[in-house]
Amino acid sequence: MQIFKMALATAALALGSVAMAQGFPTKPITFLGLAPGGTPEAIQRAIFDKVNQNTGATLLWQARAGAGGAVGLQALKAAPADGYTMAITYASATTLNPLINPQLSIDALKDFSYVTNLFSVGVVLAAKDDFPAKDIRDLVAMAKAKPDTVRVGVFGAGNRAWLAMLEERTGTKFLAVPNGNTAQLITMTLGGHLDVHFETPGTVVAQAGKLKALSFGGAAQSPQVPGAPLVRDLYKFDMMSWFGIIAPAGTPQAAVDWVHREVTRAMKDPAIMKLIESNGFAAIGDTPEQFAKVVRDETEMNREIVRKYPDIK
Repeated sequence: MQIFKMALATAALALGSVAMAQGFPTKPITFLGLAPGGTPEAIQRAIFDKVNQNTGATLLWQARAGAGGAVGLQALKAAPADGYTMAITYASATTLNPLINPQLSIDALKDFSYVTNLFSVGVVLAAKDDFPAKDIRDLVAMAKAKPDTVRVGVFGAGNRAWLAMLEERTGTKFLAVPNGNTAQLITMTLGGHLDVHFETPGTVVAQAGKLKALSFGGAAQSPQVPGAPLVRDLYKFDMMSWFGIIAPAGTPQAAVDWVHREVTRAMKDPAIMKLIESNGFAAIGDTPEQFAKVVRDETEMNREIVRKYPDIK
């Protein structure tokens, strides 16, 4: 009798999964945007619009910034694991900020299900077009000559980690200036209140004649900023970030599969691909398993970074 009851329960679960797979979604899916503004938000919204066109489903984008992504991650962790609340997170919010702020009680490896890594971007150090340094080598020389005077705008744990690594690799000391958002960084750099800040290549292109790139943090030269030297070549580390979709732990596989399938299908649209690549981003669209491995590997790497560079706290 007990075996019979277990068999019935297993069958019920299987039927429930099939029913959800056939019926999902039956209402709008809300995606919490942890990094609102700028090119990443524009790309994310374009992808969701394409999914809406392809399927008739409603995908809603909702800004949920704050505390280095922690506000959005905590809201996602507390959301029902029914597939109707997900988030678009980014690298440092997921794999670094929880390590340097354990009081947040966020465990990226346990609290979330992973759907797909959307795209990545190498980051530039951007300066006002008339700034005297022509590239990062000149910037480092300026910092060596006058420590703690070269003002670097930082936004979030990722920026602080990159700056700490640059200081360690070059034996320099910059003046870190925390800021609340990327738009503020641009305004302060153009206004002469910052010397450089971390930025995307697409923004530098959009601000041509106002901003210039002193370096590029990706694995290869960027067509958007072709003259910017690679940080990897000079100082042996990368300055890159990614943006990906996650859900609460325990989200039904049918919901994960549907969102993965439709989002990655939308990303293959030529107009979407052009939007991604023309702004200096690289499309990814990997599987849930591949994305989860990226997060696991990066989290372990960042544990060592936090141990080595305690100042980023």
